[in-house]
Amino acid sequence: MNYLRTAFLPIDDTGGYLLVHGVEDTNRSRIYRDDTRLATALSGHLDSATTVDLLASFTMSRPASGAAATDHRKKAEMHRAMGDSGDGGPSQVRYMYQCAARQEYSALIAETDQRWLPGRVAAGRNGTAAIALTTLKPGDNLPDKTFVRHIDCATGRILLERRLAATRLGFATDAHKEYLDFLAMESDARALLVKTVPDRMKKRGQPRIYYEERSLTKNLKTVCTSKEAQRSYPGLVGQSADHWIICAGDFGSRNGRISILEKGTCKLVEQFDVARKPTSIAASRNGQFIAMGFSGCAVWVLDRAAGKTRKFAPHIGARRDDAATVQISDAGDFVVSQTLEGVCITALDNGTSAALGKLRDVTHDGDAFEGMDTSIRIQSAIAVLGNRIGVAEGGTVREVSRCTADHDDHFVSEVGRKGARKPVKVSRKAPIEESITKARLESHLDSLLHLRSPAAVITSKKLGKRGWSQPGIQHAPELGASRFGGWPDVAKGTEWPMSDGRPMAFLAQINLEEAHAAQPGLKLPEEGLLSFFLGCTDDTYTRDDDPRERFMVDFVQDRPAGAEPGYRVVLTAATAELERLEYEGAPLPELVAPAVLKLKPGGKVFPDEQSIARETLPLTAFERADYLEMVSQLQSDNHYHQLMGYPSLIQFTPPELYCESGNFDFPTDPGSEEFQTLAAKAAEWTLLLQLYSDPTPDLSWGDGGKFYFYVRRSDLANQNFDDVRVFFEN
Repeated sequence: MNYLRTAFLPIDDTGGYLLVHGVEDTNRSRIYRDDTRLATALSGHLDSATTVDLLASFTMSRPASGAAATDHRKKAEMHRAMGDSGDGGPSQVRYMYQCAARQEYSALIAETDQRWLPGRVAAGRNGTAAIALTTLKPGDNLPDKTFVRHIDCATGRILLERRLAATRLGFATDAHKEYLDFLAMESDARALLVKTVPDRMKKRGQPRIYYEERSLTKNLKTVCTSKEAQRSYPGLVGQSADHWIICAGDFGSRNGRISILEKGTCKLVEQFDVARKPTSIAASRNGQFIAMGFSGCAVWVLDRAAGKTRKFAPHIGARRDDAATVQISDAGDFVVSQTLEGVCITALDNGTSAALGKLRDVTHDGDAFEGMDTSIRIQSAIAVLGNRIGVAEGGTVREVSRCTADHDDHFVSEVGRKGARKPVKVSRKAPIEESITKARLESHLDSLLHLRSPAAVITSKKLGKRGWSQPGIQHAPELGASRFGGWPDVAKGTEWPMSDGRPMAFLAQINLEEAHAAQPGLKLPEEGLLSFFLGCTDDTYTRDDDPRERFMVDFVQDRPAGAEPGYRVVLTAATAELERLEYEGAPLPELVAPAVLKLKPGGKVFPDEQSIARETLPLTAFERADYLEMVSQLQSDNHYHQLMGYPSLIQFTPPELYCESGNFDFPTDPGSEEFQTLAAKAAEWTLLLQLYSDPTPDLSWGDGGKFYFYVRRSDLANQNFDDVRVFFEN
């Protein structure tokens, strides 16, 4: 897929706009060389159908290059050779072949005339705009030149152009880094705002950031520099007519810090902390109102004159990992906020919000090539244009009403205001049916009880050398007791589990009677011993304190279709006669240090955004908000060991999708029919065991990695553990 990001910006106070379909976005495209033939740049006004073509000013010609095409084909051959080797398992092989196909397609793109796209676009209110555009050196991907342009949007005339070296001695220059990601353009088009790290700070090794204005009328000369440095995460910038509004803060801090700098001097006027780090900010024209968006899609508006912060929840039922991008009108009377799920308008006079729905990107077919997705997706966008709202979809611009009452389903979104949705309050000590009723979800009682999966959290304590002892020896672990590592307790006559001719690593065993005593209601057999094994690679190692050679555990549990899996879960009946099985061959499997395993109630018992099972609940937006509030009070993330329940992930991709598809080549667009079909099947998978990198039993996997064992609900009900899945993440 080729992806053309959109910049949609006001260029005056009355509804004039700049629309650029074609802002470079290397993070979204899945092809090494984008097809830019559908890129557009134009200016217009909401009151007129007439537009001005600005493509020649906002982009640069990128002629066809036979040398670049040859380079892509050489890389394609390299990827094919890596795929032919079979190294890394089926998923890696598929990925190498996909890379080869992308390189071949990129070679075809290189043989056509294309355009260099700007990486940064900003606009002033006097009808002009600024861009930063970088070209690459022939034959490699190193930046060559960075062009900074100041452009008249009415005529396309280039008012200023600076050509700067982007690379020196193989490293990106300061000019390239500063201008390619300049922060803002002054509304009167007098200067650009950039962030910079002075040489004296580089020498001290302190990542302190200063802000500078660079003149657009004096060849990018420095106008002023802020005197106050900040140790900053990526700065967020808004502006009023007279001030820069900058939100930054210390790395690792939960708080944000807003600094207000005077334009023309960069003098600090005011500074104050915000209780949370915003993900975006915007300011009204007079600077009185500052809108802030947050993860979880909350929206706050600070009234500087009143010294009051108003809080809004316009995106009802939003995901915790989604974030709101905010814009505010010049007059400060309404806010537009956008998330992955859709766009909302919030009126500040009455605290109401209305959903505009989800903007749909427009996709055009690309040149057919070997079954690849060569489509060209053009991002849709919404913009506050002075005190009006415009929507750009598919190259056309339309105005939408700023009045929330003109839209369906408007509601009171201001927190604490009369008529607003009341927050859910439940207790972990109350019966679950009572909590569901208090959360206004009684109509979904049966579905929620079906999805509820009681869980137990697991702690560990080292046993030391005695943990390897056979039963009957003093201080040896009790036969059949819950335990991490050591030698497994199995039914007499059982052979050591093998995978690809190598012994599997024994991870843990759970005494199910102990588990039910710790957490009644577990959806597991009432008794027996549940043991977990994981396959090993053919790489071996020894330890300083133990010279015995052993295999390394395999993080990539990837096998061809129909092959024996590299993991195993064994249910041993409570009536079986047990013995402690030692592996007597060589090399040994990965050895997990023996540790006492204790269980207690806890962990996640309901699915949240990290589990695909939540998608099976037919909830309205308001019910979804009630549900997420309920589960957040009944449970908390558990990044330790857990038996049953639902996972606490490092990333946010639901493992059930991987379990059902067998690999990572699955659809990711929640709105697509393919995704919904997969999600319905994937919801059949439920967590069996979550293991984290725990130094006590010497479980150390990658960079703090975690393993998740999954089983189908139907198999679990039948006590069948022959067809489990394992998911690993760092």
